[in-house]
Amino acid sequence: MRSQSEEDYDYNEGWDPLVFDHFHLPGPATYYQMFPPPWNVMPARGRPRNGQRGPQVLDLANKKVIARLEGKTPEEYYKFRTTFITFVHKTEASVSQKVLALETLLSEKVLKTITEPVEYTSRGYLNLVRALERRYGGHQRLLKTAVKNIRDIDELRVDRITDLERYVQMTNSYRSRLTEAGLRNEFHTLSTLQDMKDPLPDAYIQEYHAHIRREHELDDADNLLSWAMEKLEVLRDAYESKGPRKIMAEDSKKRIN
Repeated sequence: MRSQSEEDYDYNEGWDPLVFDHFHLPGPATYYQMFPPPWNVMPARGRPRNGQRGPQVLDLANKKVIARLEGKTPEEYYKFRTTFITFVHKTEASVSQKVLALETLLSEKVLKTITEPVEYTSRGYLNLVRALERRYGGHQRLLKTAVKNIRDIDELRVDRITDLERYVQMTNSYRSRLTEAGLRNEFHTLSTLQDMKDPLPDAYIQEYHAHIRREHELDDADNLLSWAMEKLEVLRDAYESKGPRKIMAEDSKKRIN
């Protein structure tokens, strides 16, 4: 006969999803289904080893794998959420360990803002995550920020790696937000394509259109982003292939200009 903890860990669906040994177990599938998206994902399956204490939260913070959430921007929250879900939420760590992780990585300002007491229970973890999503998450808030970031980009300077890096990062971010919100088709609208073309200099527009004509590709946002990413790699390769003296001389010239 199996023990109670073994049955709990096998996610017996006949029980209240909030009632399980949250000090030692990650919880049943039905428990994670109660979380708001994208938190409603199952942790990795498998038996916890004896003495397993889950992710070493302080080590993750000290190594800057997960940066402390300061609550400054929606983009900061998105990055925090993605990293925390990957390295903590989706692991086999017990719920109590996950609450400890979350509390450790939230700034004092954020803890005061969400006004949710920290409780090391299954309900406490669920309520803490819901409070974070109400205050800092939400698809519409993240989408508006992503669109604004694209429209705020100044015209890119030709062959400037940092400019193209920011452009690729912002457009990739917007596509990710749309996908997460179930609005991926919006990325293929003419308005999105125009928003992405506006910051590009004429030289880049000409190069992009020559590329899609040569490759027989459609003029759409996905192909524009793919071209920009390929262009960025070419610029990086060319920069790294130069000798140290030439790189230092060019960097010095750019700072003067």
